[in-house]
Order: sequence, then C-alpha cells, then structure tokens
Amino acid sequence: MTELSFSRRVPRLAMLSVLLVTALFPGAPLAAQTPDARLGTLTGKVLDPDGNPVNLAEVTLVASDRYILTDTKGGFRFTDVPIGVIEILVRAPGYADRSAEVMVRAGAPLEASVTLAHGATTMLPEIVVVGEADRPERFRGVHKYDDYFRRKKLGSGSYRNREYIESIGATDVLGVLRDLPGVRAYMATTPSGVPSVNLRISRCPGTPPKIAIYLDGLRLSLPKVSAEGEPFRGPESGLWSRCLECEGLAETLSMVNIRDIEFVEFYRGVAQIPGDLDRTDNCAVLAMWTRQ
Repeated sequence: MTELSFSRRVPRLAMLSVLLVTALFPGAPLAAQTPDARLGTLTGKVLDPDGNPVNLAEVTLVASDRYILTDTKGGFRFTDVPIGVIEILVRAPGYADRSAEVMVRAGAPLEASVTLAHGATTMLPEIVVVGEADRPERFRGVHKYDDYFRRKKLGSGSYRNREYIESIGATDVLGVLRDLPGVRAYMATTPSGVPSVNLRISRCPGTPPKIAIYLDGLRLSLPKVSAEGEPFRGPESGLWSRCLECEGLAETLSMVNIRDIEFVEFYRGVAQIPGDLDRTDNCAVLAMWTRQ
C-alpha cells in the first residue's frame, strides 16, 4: 500500500522557537514543543455490501487532495492528518462513490469503516457525442480517432498530440511518459545488456505498476521474460533489483516508434480510467494512436 505524501516544511522561526522552549524547559510536554500534537493518524477499511474488503479502492482526503489505494485487505492509512472531523471520498470500479465524515484524534488512531454500495458510477463510461467541430479540421471525417476525441472531451486523463510531442523533444515513448504529471520513467540496462524500465506512477503501487497499453485501440500483451539475474545499478543511486516485468515493459515500448504516434492518452488511478478501457487489475492505462 503506497501513500502519496506531501512534505510539510516547518518555518525556520517556528523551529527556532521549538528549540528555545526545549532548552529552557526540558521537562515541558511534547505537545507544547511541536505543532505535531495537532496531527493524527487515520486508518480504516473499505468494504463491499457483504462485508468483504475492496482492493484498490481510491480514498481521498477531500480537504487536501491526498489519496491512497487500499490494500488487499481493504485497508488504508494516512499520517499527519489534522485532528477533528475529516471528509473522505471513496471510489472503486463497480461501486457508487461514497463520501463520509470520520474523526481523527491525537494518540491511538480510530479505525474508520466505509461500506460501498454496488453501482455503475465509476464503471460505466459517460456517453459523449463528439461532433466534427470538436476536433482539428485536418481530422474531420477521420473516424480512426473517434475514441480518442471522445475520451479527451471527458477530460479525466492526460492527452498529448503530435505537435506537443515534438515540442518537448521526445525521442521515445518514455520521453512522453516523463512529461506526464505523476510519472517517473527511466531506462536502464542489465549487466547482460537487457533493457529495463524503471516506472513509478503516483496513485499506483508496485514496480512496475499494473499498466495496460493500447495501440490504435488494441491492447498490447507484455512479453514474458523468463531469465533470472543479479541486482544491478540503475540510473539512480543504489542497487536496483532485476525486474522481469520491467524488462517486458521495455520490450513492448521499444517496438513503438514515437515518430509514428499522432496522439497519446494516459490515465493513472482507477478513478481516472474510462469504463471502455481495461481497468481489471490495472492501475494505469497508456493509449497511443499512430499517424494516418
């Protein structure tokens, strides 16, 4: 379970004040020395109507837009949450969205329990009619990109066209991915010379995250890599354990020539993925469209 946390910076003057109080009154209670006494921990579970845990449900703290995905037991945990009543929003495929108010207190955390009702709120795609006026003139009458323009009008993901791809100087698909919000992507090579992708996507746990890749509306299958190997040093400091799924992802992406791509659409987090794309066990979707 991975939480997307935003670091809090304590002002320098406030920090000096804390140090001064500590020096002059060493016996002072901790609550008087640090503002962290106003923060607590929120833990909970997301359940279906039968009381079973819901995996990969997205739980959002509405006031701060912090979010997390539930684990296989339906659990979630936020730290450094202001004490008091907090509103959360829970979304999961196949269930109606659910908002709830929960209590956060200092000290031992209270466990919240959120039960979702079955519904189509986050499963069925919104029906959007896209006319010829909703696309550039040179694509009017070209039905190949109908799904792209329809989903772009919904606006739940990130969208890039050929002109933008050229403007950022992307030489491969990873260059486009690195430009997307919430994505970190690097290419490395194992000691035996096998390309491998180090991919991190916010809202998506795992290395690499579960991602579905489409080309011209058809889903691509990631090749299976059976070889084993030793850990190797990646583009960042420290040893990077060999990841067979990362090598399969690298092989798939290397088959796509970025100069042949007209449009790219990307969705991260279960709640962003449109219902007509496969989000079964997937946390992200990359869809590419080739040029005419």
